[in-house]
Amino acid sequence: MKNNGFAKIDIGKIVKAQGIKGEVKIIPITDDVSRFNELKTVFIGQEKPMNIGFLRIEKNAVIVKFKEINDRNAAESLVGQFVSVDRKDAVRLPEGRHFIVDIVGCEVICDGSSLGVVTNVLQYGAADVYVVDGGKIMFPLAEGVVESVDTGAGRIVVNPRRFREVAVK
Repeated sequence: MKNNGFAKIDIGKIVKAQGIKGEVKIIPITDDVSRFNELKTVFIGQEKPMNIGFLRIEKNAVIVKFKEINDRNAAESLVGQFVSVDRKDAVRLPEGRHFIVDIVGCEVICDGSSLGVVTNVLQYGAADVYVVDGGKIMFPLAEGVVESVDTGAGRIVVNPRRFREVAVK
C-alpha cells in the first residue's frame, strides 16, 4: 500500500507581496479558485498555520491578507512558498479524479510489468503528462491510456496499445 505521507495538499504559490499592508498574491494550483473563499486557515510551506483575514479573487490570482502578516516586509518573506490545506479540508474530487500528490509515487503497470514510478505530473491545457522515473518515460493522460488508478495501492495500470501510441521514451 502506498503511503506518500502528505497530510496537506498544495493549492497555490505565493508569487509576490501586494501593497504595503501585508497582502500577498497567490497563483492558484487548483481547478476551482473559488475554493479559496471557503478557507479560514491555510499552511505556508506545509508547516506554518496562517489565518486568512480577507481575500479577493482576481482574474488569475488570489490576493490574501493573513492576520499574522501586517507589513510588506513580512509579506515578502513568504514569496516563493506554497500554500496548502489539511487533507481533511481538501475539496472532494469527482469520480476518476485524483490529487497530483496522490499520483506521484504510484507504480505504472503495462502488460503486467512495472514501467517505473510517477515522479512528477506536468500540467498543460490539453492534458496532464505523467513523468515516470524522472523522465525515462512520459505519457499524457489522453483518452484510453489509463485503465485504472488505485492510489491506495500505489498502482496505475495503462492500456498497452494506447500507451505505446502516446508515450515518449
